[in-house]
Amino acid sequence: IFMLGVFLIMAAYHFGMFAFRSNDKTNLYFALALIFGGIFSSTVNEIILVKLIPSINWEIVIKTNYISNYLRLLFFILFIYHSFKTEFKSLIVKILTVAISGMLIFILVTPAGIFTKTLIVFLAMTAFSILYLIFVQIKALLRKKPGALFSFLGILILLAAVTNDILKEYQIINTISLTTVG
Repeated sequence: IFMLGVFLIMAAYHFGMFAFRSNDKTNLYFALALIFGGIFSSTVNEIILVKLIPSINWEIVIKTNYISNYLRLLFFILFIYHSFKTEFKSLIVKILTVAISGMLIFILVTPAGIFTKTLIVFLAMTAFSILYLIFVQIKALLRKKPGALFSFLGILILLAAVTNDILKEYQIINTISLTTVG
C-alpha cells in the first residue's frame, strides 16, 4: 500500500507539472509510467488489488498485472526518449511500441493460461529496452546532457532490480520482487 501511495503521489506531481508545461511530454510519460507502476505494484507480492476488491476475478488480476507491466515499460521508454531525443533512435521507439501494442492485444484476447506463457517475451523486451536505455544514457553522459548522470544511475538501479526479478521468476535465487522499488 505504501508503494502504491508513493506511485500515486509522484504521478500526481508529474501530471501537475505537465499541466503547467504541456509542451514538455516527459512529465506526462513519467506520470503514466508511475500510474501503471502503481497498478502493477497492486498485483504483486501481497496483491493489494485482491484485498481491495475481494470478489475480483483472478483472470482480471493476472491481465491487470501483465498489461500494467507492458504499459509501464512503454511509458518509461517514451519518457527516456523524450528526455534524450538526440541520443535515441526513433525507429527503436516505433518497433517497441508496435511490439508492446501487439502483446497488449494478445493479452486482452487470450485467457491467462495462454498469455502467461509469453512471460519470456516480456523479459526479452525489458532486457533489450534496459540495455538500449543504458546505451542512450552513456551517449547522453558523453555529450554532457543535463540530467544524464542521475538518469543513468536510475537506469542502473532499475537494471539491478529487473535482474533480481528475472532470477527470482526462474527460481535461480530466492528473494522478493524489487522492480517496483527500483
